Amino acid sequence: MISRTYDERQPLEPPYPSTRPSVFGSTKADEENETHKDDIEYQKLLHAPPSPAYSSLTTNVAVALSELEGHPWKLGTPEFVNVRVVGEYLQSYAQAFDIGSLINYDTRVEQLKKVGGKWQITSTTLITDGPEPGKKVAKVEVGFRGVRFTMRNTN
Repeated sequence: MISRTYDERQPLEPPYPSTRPSVFGSTKADEENETHKDDIEYQKLLHAPPSPAYSSLTTNVAVALSELEGHPWKLGTPEFVNVRVVGEYLQSYAQAFDIGSLINYDTRVEQLKKVGGKWQITSTTLITDGPEPGKKVAKVEVGFRGVRFTMRNTN
């Protein structure tokens, strides 16, 4: 089962005050990346998802309106639920439809652009264990409107 749905760690913050317009994915961490390139915990934070959902958050959309096709909520689920209940629901969906292998953890989207009617995603995945922790693997994926992405490793 997927177990990485909520991250208690504080995300890296952009510099304040900002003297230039913000850029998607740009943080103070980007500017300090070279300084911390060998610090695996710092690199994990760079590749962690943003944490917009705090632990006591309750949804403001009824579960009946947020139900995924072919995967009903458990009977007796309250109309509005805690973020952790949503996480469990999404985990059960991923398990029921066997999509866990399609999820890339510790991966940062570097660029997303449309090229000739297809979306091109450039990403970097941080290797967090094994013989090369801290190594970054870059790849480019190309797909079109819900068609599974094909991967081309850029290394």
